[in-house]
Amino acid sequence: YNSSMSIDKLLNDSEVSELKQKKDLINVFTLASMWAQVVLAFLLFVLFPNPLTFFISAIIIAAKQFQMVVFMHDGAHGLIFKNRKLYNALQKSPFSTSQAYRY
Repeated sequence: YNSSMSIDKLLNDSEVSELKQKKDLINVFTLASMWAQVVLAFLLFVLFPNPLTFFISAIIIAAKQFQMVVFMHDGAHGLIFKNRKLYNALQKSPFSTSQAYRY
């Protein structure tokens, strides 16, 4: 890691601009995909209960929890959706923990 290296030296302006774009549909799919993977990990262990599937399910669920925390943090800063109404609707959904995150 070189602390003197800036983002301007790694990417040009158009690449940075493309990375900063908010893509509502992709982010909704990402959120749904994270929850689907959690449900499937639970089902894996429920249908095939043994130490190996428990370990695999636990690793998948832990990874998705971390991914959701990062997603939720970015959402708290308004970095996920360009449509504020969509963000507010998803924030109030039963699959959101952002209310608990704020307190």
